[in-house]
Amino acid sequence: MSRPPHQVIYTHGGGRLGNQVIRFAHWMAWARAHPGEIEVLNLAFWPHADCFAAWRDRPGCVFPPRPGPADSWARRRATLPRAVRAALEKNSRLARLVQRAATWLPGWQAEERDVLREESLDLDDPAWLARVKRTRTTACCGWKIASWRLVAEQERELREHFRPAP
Repeated sequence: MSRPPHQVIYTHGGGRLGNQVIRFAHWMAWARAHPGEIEVLNLAFWPHADCFAAWRDRPGCVFPPRPGPADSWARRRATLPRAVRAALEKNSRLARLVQRAATWLPGWQAEERDVLREESLDLDDPAWLARVKRTRTTACCGWKIASWRLVAEQERELREHFRPAP
């Protein structure tokens, strides 16, 4: 029996819609470069999932796409009153809670890149992949998280995931 992939939960730190699309494309390209090894759950994209045909039915924003509890949680979040959703999204409260919990949950680890200090993370760095593989789940936040090489190589495939919903 094969082992489940290591999961990276991108919690927050990418700006609004345009920046979130770019950030998700980088995460997806990285996951595609490591098939069967890596899965990305993008909490930061939940507020935007219904804008895109590919994510409307998978609002949990797990890549590679698969059904699972993240979709159920994202759908529940979407049924909350607008004021409650706004309160959760303000300062990324839910995302920050997940990021903090990753520091003490067994089998989890947290990785943070300070936006104000402009700390970056190169997803192509083999040390990053090795770090992710040390635990089952890694929560990660930050803004300068990218692999421009992988995005350029996979541009056509990635575009399919960001076609606007009707």
